[in-house]
Amino acid sequence: MQFRCYGQNNVKRLMKLILAQAVGQEAPVRLEAPDTVELFAHRQTGKQHLIVNLVNCVGGVSRSVGGFISADGKKMPARFDDIESMPHLYEIKLIFKNEVGRRIKSVYLAPHRKPLQVTPLGEDSVVTLKDVGVHAMVVAEY
Repeated sequence: MQFRCYGQNNVKRLMKLILAQAVGQEAPVRLEAPDTVELFAHRQTGKQHLIVNLVNCVGGVSRSVGGFISADGKKMPARFDDIESMPHLYEIKLIFKNEVGRRIKSVYLAPHRKPLQVTPLGEDSVVTLKDVGVHAMVVAEY
C-alpha cells in the first residue's frame, strides 16, 4: 500500500540507493539513463557473453501481469501503438565491469550484430548507445 501512496520517482531513487549499497561495483553492468529505461541482464549459457536488454517505457509496466498499472492500482491493457510511440533516448551509457582475467572482446547490438565502440574507463569499459527506441539488446562478448 505504501508503494502506491508514495511517489514513484522517490521509490525508484530509494531502490537505486539500496541496490548501489548492496551490490555496489560488483554488478557486471551498470546503466546511466533516464528512469524510463529498465535493464535486464543475464549470462548466455555455454558462452562467454553477457546479454543486456534495455526497455524504454514511460508508463509503469507490470512484468508479472503484462500491462500498465494505473494510479488506482488496476491493470490497464497495454496497446502496441502506445509502446511504439515512446520517445527515443540518446546517449545511453552501459558500463561493463572488467573482471579479473576477463576483458570484453566486442560489444554489438543484436540481432544484427551491429558493432558498438567500447571505451576504456579505468578498470571498466563503457559503451554509448546513440539511439534507443523501445527495446535494445546488447551483447558483450568476453
